[in-house]
Amino acid sequence: MLGQTGLGYSFDDFTNSKADELGDCIKRFFPVLVQNTAMLLVCSELEPWFSHSTIRALFCLVPHKGIRYFMYISDTMTKRAREIIVRANIAAADNEKLTHEELVAQISTFMLAGMDTTSNALARVFQLLAEHPEAQAKLRAEVAEAQGNDRADLSYEVLERLPYLDAVCRETLLFAPVPASSRTTYDSATKDTVLPFMEPIRLRDGTEVSELFVERGTTVTPLFFATNIDRALWGPDANEWKPERWLRAIPKPVEDARIPGVYAHLTTFSAGTHSCIGFKSSQLEMKVIISLLITRYQFDVTRKPVAWNFAPVIHPTMGEESERPELLLNVTATED
Repeated sequence: MLGQTGLGYSFDDFTNSKADELGDCIKRFFPVLVQNTAMLLVCSELEPWFSHSTIRALFCLVPHKGIRYFMYISDTMTKRAREIIVRANIAAADNEKLTHEELVAQISTFMLAGMDTTSNALARVFQLLAEHPEAQAKLRAEVAEAQGNDRADLSYEVLERLPYLDAVCRETLLFAPVPASSRTTYDSATKDTVLPFMEPIRLRDGTEVSELFVERGTTVTPLFFATNIDRALWGPDANEWKPERWLRAIPKPVEDARIPGVYAHLTTFSAGTHSCIGFKSSQLEMKVIISLLITRYQFDVTRKPVAWNFAPVIHPTMGEESERPELLLNVTATED
């Protein structure tokens, strides 16, 4: 879906049951990166002095299993990116064209950011529906009624008018797939600034402050899920999965907070000029897939525990001891 809508390219023809090499690499990108965080620190130190190709060559010389596997993932993504022809770049004016290196990097980023985030959000949707059978039944009834007896494909307009489907997606996206993002103030500020707080906070020495001095060049890391599940904004049940909260009026503290997110008073897709470029596509993709599967299958939990792992993209594993990104559910076909 991402390849067709964003790049006009198919990564899978859906006729071969063999796992797609690129898809497997994208799923493992962030888990493997988290296991080799020293790479990020080394890269940040080397980037001012060496080209990307030189840094890559240096990493290829490191006899470390984790780093070698990460380089395999990087090579696979780069190879597939080079197979994609981007006509817009060919037709662009010379002063607007991307270099070959920039083009490969942009395509790789687009694939990684667009696939891993939405797929993990969908995984959490189906896990939560499996854990809440009453919500699953309610959603199935709503979608089935919209599809009719012939189970017709639903148009964009119909999908957007299904209130409980929308509520399920919004409620699940409270748990942001991307938990945080770092920004350095000189990217947007040309001088020192002061960050005001909604409410005073108490420091470790007992002092109360209502604002924070931020020096130019300071790196700031906002946690997207922090405001999404803030009890002061959403109420005492903020950390509970309740799609019904979106079928009633938004709490006044949420409206008064004027959260700058681009979606549903949430920071899940970031905000402003750095907001997710594909957030509308992601919402539609989620609704399409959910609507196609929910009337055909019943989802139930297994006896194995599911762990959600903190990483650049939060992902599930079957138990905390596992390093394989996956979610296992019992799936049975529904009766016609």
